[in-house]
Formats: sequence, C-alpha cells, structure tokens
Amino acid sequence: SYQLIQLAAIGRFGETKRGVRSVREALVWIGLSRLRGWIPALLLRPAGRAIDTNLPAVLTRARMAELLAMDLFPRDSDFAFTAAMLSAFDLLLGVPRENLASILDIPVDLQRAAFGNDTPIGRLIGDIIEYERHGADPACFPGVGRDRVGHAAAHAFSWAVQATQVIDSYAAA
Repeated sequence: SYQLIQLAAIGRFGETKRGVRSVREALVWIGLSRLRGWIPALLLRPAGRAIDTNLPAVLTRARMAELLAMDLFPRDSDFAFTAAMLSAFDLLLGVPRENLASILDIPVDLQRAAFGNDTPIGRLIGDIIEYERHGADPACFPGVGRDRVGHAAAHAFSWAVQATQVIDSYAAA
C-alpha cells in the first residue's frame, strides 16, 4: 500500500509530485496498464509464507477506521483506511510509532491523519489505538454508539483474518 501511494505520488515524467490520500486514489492515478507493469516487482519477494504476524492487527485498525469513518466522515472512509494502515506500520517495521512520521514520505494531510490528533481522522485513529490498548472509553468516538464501535471492531477483525489468509495463500503459491 505504501509503495502504491509512493508510485502514484511520483506521477508521470514531467509532472509535479502529487498528494495521494488513499490506496484507492493511488490505484486511479496509477492506472491499470502502469499497475500491471509494477506488479512483477512485488512478486520478486521470497516465496513462501511472507506475512508478518502483525498484519491482522494492521488490517484490523485500517478496516475499523474505514467502517467508523463511513458513519462519521463518509467522504473520507478510504482516506481513513489508508491513514490507519500507515499509523500501524510500527507493528510491521519494528520502528517506534513516533518515528514513522519522519521516515515515511507521504503527503502532509495523510501524515497528520496517521500520526497526529489535530484532524478528525487523526482523532478517530487515536481513539482506535486507545480502544486497541484499553477498550472503549466513553470519551472515545464522539458521535458513535458503544455498540457500533464493538460491531466495527468485530467486523474489522473478521475481515482482517480473512484478508490475511488470502494474502498467505498467494504468498505460498
């Protein structure tokens, strides 16, 4: 996902770098023909089970952000998914979360949402991280009922496990 965002941000020869806010937007900017040319590079990784054990946690956070953003900020649900995924890269890279913002070359609005709490999506992601660590706090998720948070968390986890199994099956093939 990060590589897709980077590829889309580069643009074509002669274009200026563009801000890409979501994986979906990156795919649109890249286009199918360019994506087909880029996919073989992804396939050059070592064969076999290539999935980190933290991948379900990363995907759960991203999907939960997307689901809750559909209720709170429907136009930004793709953006919330991408920002939440990036916010969890510390789990995949073994780098302290506070260092990720300076390591990842991403647009400022995506960086603020993934690693800050001064934007609505950033606060949502911060609430999700608190939920992951301590459970739901009544102050978390303003505008979303406690039942909805629990449902979103359960659905996100189920989706993440299924997605990880699919990714594992492709990595093993």
